[in-house]
Amino acid sequence: MAGNGVILQHVSICTGSGVMLRDICLEAGLPEGLFDVVIVDHDTSDAIFAHEHVRGVSMTGRDTAGHHIGTTAAQHLKKSVLELGSNDAYVVLEDADIAPAVKMCVKARATSRGHHPIALVRESSDTSALPPNTEQRQGDLTSLADDVCAGCEAVVFAAGSGGSSGKDGTNAVDRDGAKRLTDIAAKANVRRFVMLSSAGAGEPDPDSELAHYLQAKHDADEHLKASGLSYAILRPVSLTEEDGTRDMRFGDDVDVSAKAARGDVASVLADAVDDARWAGAVLRMQSP
Repeated sequence: MAGNGVILQHVSICTGSGVMLRDICLEAGLPEGLFDVVIVDHDTSDAIFAHEHVRGVSMTGRDTAGHHIGTTAAQHLKKSVLELGSNDAYVVLEDADIAPAVKMCVKARATSRGHHPIALVRESSDTSALPPNTEQRQGDLTSLADDVCAGCEAVVFAAGSGGSSGKDGTNAVDRDGAKRLTDIAAKANVRRFVMLSSAGAGEPDPDSELAHYLQAKHDADEHLKASGLSYAILRPVSLTEEDGTRDMRFGDDVDVSAKAARGDVASVLADAVDDARWAGAVLRMQSP
């Protein structure tokens, strides 16, 4: 280690990995104290950056954490090396049940980035497919409470009224519910609002069988864009129940007659929560 002492603060969801790495180094003969691990909160780690004996900071992780660490290091004239935009690999086997697998992968991806997902569920909702220990917050998009976004840094709107709800249901959920949640999020100073929309919502075709639905999505999207929130709007083509390959296509090159795998869509929604490249983006999306 070239004589440089190192302090490691591992991500809070897997501190055991950092401790194990320290123990391996000690077993290999590294002098005690040359490489050590601390389990502390963010305020304490900021104080460590400021200590006179700390010469530099290196970090691997998400963009928002990197922005904070880089800013804090600069305030104390400490060198910093930041590796940002990390990804998490996972394998879904051929015999897996795709729906719960996708939910679990999305939660794991969000958790690994330091997020704590909260599921908004109706009182009558079937929550059996949610990953174990998922925090739930009761609410209905047709009558949201003013504090539904309390404590949330980001909101992902991926709800829908379903094909059997009729025009009134579409208006209540896909349009008015989305607008109401946007307004609540803005008052709660939410950092990012991610909207799952539809490929046809940009310029709804009045002659389409989905004209009413697409107009409702369009109205919700426009309301979000005018809200003052940092937003990301994803407009996938027709969805399938597949997990996908993460080899997606975005923007003007999207074939509106193509398909989008739910797993691919879920992965993009998770990325859009804190990826700076998604701020203010409105993109169509398809799977290969």
